[in-house]
Amino acid sequence: MDYYRYQIGSIISFIVDGKGFFFGYIFKVGTDADNNYKITAYDQLRYFKNNDIMTTKNQTASDIFARVCRNYNIKYNIKVPTYYIPEAYVHDKKTLYAIVKRGMDLASIYDKKRYFIKDNFGTLTWSELEVEKTNVILGDNSLVNSYTYEKSIDNEVYNQVKIYRDNETSGKRDIWIVKDSNNIKRWGLLQYLEKADNDTNSAQVRQSAENYLKRYNKETETLKLQSDGILELTAGRGIKFEMNKLNISRWMWIKNSTHTFTKYSHTMELEVEI
Repeated sequence: MDYYRYQIGSIISFIVDGKGFFFGYIFKVGTDADNNYKITAYDQLRYFKNNDIMTTKNQTASDIFARVCRNYNIKYNIKVPTYYIPEAYVHDKKTLYAIVKRGMDLASIYDKKRYFIKDNFGTLTWSELEVEKTNVILGDNSLVNSYTYEKSIDNEVYNQVKIYRDNETSGKRDIWIVKDSNNIKRWGLLQYLEKADNDTNSAQVRQSAENYLKRYNKETETLKLQSDGILELTAGRGIKFEMNKLNISRWMWIKNSTHTFTKYSHTMELEVEI
């Protein structure tokens, strides 16, 4: 291997059995006295770490994503466009990911879909979980070597939603609260706070609060598993998981995936959201 052949910024791709698995750019190149080489490359999502200032107005979340990609010359595709238009917002010294994620989170609530971004072999793709289901079934009778399972209310779980807005007419602050009293007794008060759009009426604000509560007022379940490698199982894809011991048989979506290739094997570690 010629160390000087691989330069910072060079394009690198990884193709397995004729299928494109990874396309990205070299960010680190290293070697040592024993002639071991290490290359670190990232796909286009790495560029979403850039900081910028941006005002978004009269644009859907997928429109904002497309705008960011065009500004940074990133090849992109919108597979499932969004409909909800967030209120005008000034993003000051925010990462591109934070700018896009704000619109994505709001669109997921109001459109009642679960949007995400992934790099599809050189094209940054905006998609939605329901259209990313595969035909793969994993579980105690199929491919899984080991797993860990966890239930939690520690992150992004809320049993009360409070939405507020400054009332310019009365000079007071309007507040809307929806809650699940039973879960508050069980878990204590876990509150989500949001400022309402100025152009929404009371009925719309209350509906928004109810949508937030419906989505976040439940335990999160996380499954981490190790299994034989399957190329199509990357972040965002849906799998059917069946585990008799846990009494689980349902669709799940991959949050993170780590694939390990050697000369003779392909294995993977998946973190799956239930």
